Amino acid sequence: MPHSTAKPPSVATVPDQAATKPCHRSNPFTSLEERKWLHDRSEGDVHKLIVDTYRLRMADQHRSNDKISKANIHRGAEQAATINDFHSFIATSLGLDHDRKEAKQIFPSWWTAMVQHRCYKFAEADEFSNICKPVTREEIQEHYKDELMPMQMRVFSEQIDGYNSGYLPAQGFARLQSSKEKGYDDYGISIERWEQMNFNFI
Repeated sequence: MPHSTAKPPSVATVPDQAATKPCHRSNPFTSLEERKWLHDRSEGDVHKLIVDTYRLRMADQHRSNDKISKANIHRGAEQAATINDFHSFIATSLGLDHDRKEAKQIFPSWWTAMVQHRCYKFAEADEFSNICKPVTREEIQEHYKDELMPMQMRVFSEQIDGYNSGYLPAQGFARLQSSKEKGYDDYGISIERWEQMNFNFI
């Protein structure tokens, strides 16, 4: 991985940082559309979002009974298998297992091998954002105090490798929300309705 002299912003200087809402930012779906969802965040926030994106993917696999990883903690996988699977998830995110420049662009410029190693450590040690603990969509909403955070994570997950947990791509939901953020008419649907439509088609 190439050396980078860039540094992550501190929590105090991250734009739109709200102390009462972990990892909060204004217009998150616009950031996703621009493939900059992880940009302009502190290192700790980036670690949390990556870990919980992976955890939600495992939860969605379990819920939809589709493309279930053998390392899925919801299906009783051993911790070692889950840890190895998370490492592979990061490699895919960075395009390290195949030449995908667009995959690398979704990570901030200061991401290095050392930062990646710290992310691995964080993923096993954090009280909430821990890859060895199952999570639900509702728990993510409660923790982040944001009912749309699970959809942000699902969109980011799709950007990594095209994976979605069911019938309806999350990117479509994101485009509607991005239009709303830009002041256009609200044609969006609720996260509950999206899940009902998505998982009922499986």
